[in-house]
Amino acid sequence: MPAEELKSGSKSGEEELFSDNKYLLFKLLNEPFCVDIGQLSCISYPQKIQIVPMAKKHVMGVVSLRGHLAVQIDLARKYSIDSRDSHEIDCILYVETSSGRMAIPVQEVIGVLTVQDTDILKDYPKPYGVPENLIKGALRSGETLYLLLDLVKSLDEIELTNISETIESAKH
Repeated sequence: MPAEELKSGSKSGEEELFSDNKYLLFKLLNEPFCVDIGQLSCISYPQKIQIVPMAKKHVMGVVSLRGHLAVQIDLARKYSIDSRDSHEIDCILYVETSSGRMAIPVQEVIGVLTVQDTDILKDYPKPYGVPENLIKGALRSGETLYLLLDLVKSLDEIELTNISETIESAKH
């Protein structure tokens, strides 16, 4: 949940509620992206991947983190942004969904940016390959524009169900 604090400053002297949101800045295929920290359950170093036979090309396999299984998804392959078989992975972002946990490998974590809702840009250059419904806006940090991804929306309900089934089959 985003941190909330009370600040005064309205003309009437009443206190107003402002929400400061924290976003993780990272690179995926050398492109700058960010995600609402509220969507993440944790961040870790890469883990050993258990390959899942006959999985879709963007399903890298299943990883275990602290005894919990997660399906590792390569977003670059899923959206045909890049066709290379491997990417340099710096860390893994873990996202809890209604159907299970997914792990998203990223090249580099840059930092955390705290902004207000009004700082999220709605007018930004459209990225190649990433569906527009996954982009919630953009944030600027210095000279860099970071596209704000909705990681939970990056998989549809059918895929989320498949992920849940993949995790269950990997347990046996």
